[in-house]
Amino acid sequence: MQADSFIFSGELISIDAVKIFKVTDTLFIADSPELLVSNTLNLKMEMSVYPNPVNEFIHIDFNERTTGSLFITDILGKKIYASAIFNQYETGIKFSETANGIYFIHFINDQGVSTTKKIIVNR
Repeated sequence: MQADSFIFSGELISIDAVKIFKVTDTLFIADSPELLVSNTLNLKMEMSVYPNPVNEFIHIDFNERTTGSLFITDILGKKIYASAIFNQYETGIKFSETANGIYFIHFINDQGVSTTKKIIVNR
């Protein structure tokens, strides 16, 4: 790896005359600390799912208005549901025809930041 590059999310990123600042879960890329306000990339996406265990319907709340891809996989990794989220704080999914078991709700926002929650369907 060159001195003017770094690896972020598995990709080699080249840097040309900028500095990188990391504060908690946020990566800042700027010429100087004064420019950080307009050049931030949030590395932490929070998602709440309830109720869990799920009976008929699950609510999904995000920590901020967000856009991205939401999908659900079963315990074997098979995708059973997919949806696009556009500028939303919350959404919901009906589980009335889903078999009992363990599932994973995955969300990837438009910046490539992802989060996953385990849910149990139990009727």
